[in-house]
Amino acid sequence: MINKKTEEKTNAKYDVKVNKARYIKQEEKEETISFDIQVNGITIYGMIYRAGVSAKGKDYELIAFPARKGADDNYYNHCWFPISNELMENIKEQIAKVVK
Repeated sequence: MINKKTEEKTNAKYDVKVNKARYIKQEEKEETISFDIQVNGITIYGMIYRAGVSAKGKDYELIAFPARKGADDNYYNHCWFPISNELMENIKEQIAKVVK
């Protein structure tokens, strides 16, 4: 029974729609975009997309979820869902269409 639950989680499908996006930082080596997304009918405000070149010269890109600083000085996400590589590409395409 445990394996069945694990299998259900990994096969979950997420219907995502980027509602709005705006540039926070747009430079040659770094790009930061704030966006709101709707995931399976639930809106998440204040997500962040970052792309750039690390100090070691490697390209990177990531999506950060909204978070708050806890009493222990660590940051904790308000919400979270797994983002596959395929879903990441879908979100990036949608951001490119709506970003201002």
